[in-house]
Amino acid sequence: MNKTKQDSYEKAMTHYTRALELNPNFADAYNHRGVVKANLDRYEEAIADFDAAIQIDPRYADAYYNRGNAKDSLGRYEAAIADYDAAIRLDSQDADAYHNRGVARERLGQHEAAIADYDKTIELRPDLAGAYNNRGNVRSELGDQNSALADYDRAIDLEPDFAEAYSNRGIAKQKLGRNEKALADFRQALTLAQQQGDEELARHVEAKMKDIAVASADPPPSSDRTLNALRSTAGAWKGTHDPETLKQAISSDRLSASRPRPKL
Repeated sequence: MNKTKQDSYEKAMTHYTRALELNPNFADAYNHRGVVKANLDRYEEAIADFDAAIQIDPRYADAYYNRGNAKDSLGRYEAAIADYDAAIRLDSQDADAYHNRGVARERLGQHEAAIADYDKTIELRPDLAGAYNNRGNVRSELGDQNSALADYDRAIDLEPDFAEAYSNRGIAKQKLGRNEKALADFRQALTLAQQQGDEELARHVEAKMKDIAVASADPPPSSDRTLNALRSTAGAWKGTHDPETLKQAISSDRLSASRPRPKL
């Protein structure tokens, strides 16, 4: 995180802390301050703020959702699912909660339940490329490469610069033995990852290209870039952020295409 963005978050946190000094029962301020702390990777502190918001307003769906995201970030997937469950009970049309519950279930190996959550997400948000990408990942893990390819195709149709979807589509094609077509997807994924500064994904894609090169004796072009192989990512915080500095900081942060965007 660059210093300008960090400074914006720090200023926003000061704003919400001052609001809570004036009104200790301001649930929104706790929720919003929790979002700021989460964006600063201060997840335990964020959870404490979401706890406070829920204690003040036990029907605060966004606070349950945000607390679920923070727990997911700490690897507490079962606890995260419980919070997404609560958010969904309070708002059965919350596509983001279904999506992120699917991500947590996928990480726990609950494949069929994850697919059901992604299905519901797509029903509510048919334009969410990340939901198709993540459903494709689960289908690929289950060996249904053709259905996975259809999901990756749709994700790319919706978001043509979705580097991760190109990479995942390449993996599915490689599993089917379509190495030349897989290599074309990996090349596109590598180009996009480099343009987007996603070094972890770039490394992952280059490794896949080298696997094909070993089999075909046709080495890929060298590169000192790297790439993001994360195939599913929860995130996206909810809350109406009053300070303009915070709004600018979050709206300019391009979150992983595998998760819903922030709601400002």
